[in-house]
Amino acid sequence: MKVKKIILVMFLILMITAQANIYAMGNKLEGTDMDISLNEDEWNICTRSVYNEKLLHKIGISSDRLNNFMTENSIYLYGLPSNDNEEFKEFLLIKKKSDEVSNFINLTKKDFIKVAKELNEIENVNEYELYENSYRFLRLKYNDKGLDIESYVTIVNGYLYKVNIQKQSGISQADSVKLKEIVDSIEFDIDRSMPENYKVNNIELNVILKYALIIVISLAIATVIIRLISLGRSNVVDSKISLIILTLVIFAVIKIIFKI
Repeated sequence: MKVKKIILVMFLILMITAQANIYAMGNKLEGTDMDISLNEDEWNICTRSVYNEKLLHKIGISSDRLNNFMTENSIYLYGLPSNDNEEFKEFLLIKKKSDEVSNFINLTKKDFIKVAKELNEIENVNEYELYENSYRFLRLKYNDKGLDIESYVTIVNGYLYKVNIQKQSGISQADSVKLKEIVDSIEFDIDRSMPENYKVNNIELNVILKYALIIVISLAIATVIIRLISLGRSNVVDSKISLIILTLVIFAVIKIIFKI
């Protein structure tokens, strides 16, 4: 009977521990289309519905305040090192709506690179590279409000996901290795039937048509001016050269005035 009680107590402890670390062990993260694994010996983790008392005590706020913070900043997973002697750093998983792109995985390599450059300009990033495992990520390194941040960014099912480590003292090589391990553990449930919103070719076509229209307008204006100036003259060569030069000048003026 005593042995059975011991076994029962051990089973209950195991179940409680498993519940507390459910996301650390690699399960579907609530509110996302992903599974993720974090080493429970290295991280104290909170989600929007599961809280870690040690983490709350360490940052000195209530679960309600943390939930509000996570909701306001589109954070679905927040973590701190479980070792109290380790320097302070934060792990964040952020999910935001993407209106421009549906899935990185649907893009051609050329289009993916163009999207990466656009995101870099938005984030004002100093260093970036493309990273591919089973999915496509953009790896960024930048500083924001005094925090050094390393981030893996991807877009899945119309949402932008950012997997971040951030700290004040600079991202170490060990930090980068840990972050990469977490990213490599991620599995997305991708909706491949979702139509792709990003249309690079259409954007390029619009640019071509815009400049073609400016050239036509410039040429028309220059033609009228040259005809008015050259009335009574018979030098065709000079007229053609003047037409070309004047067209280029008008083209440049239109670009400057309308900031095209």
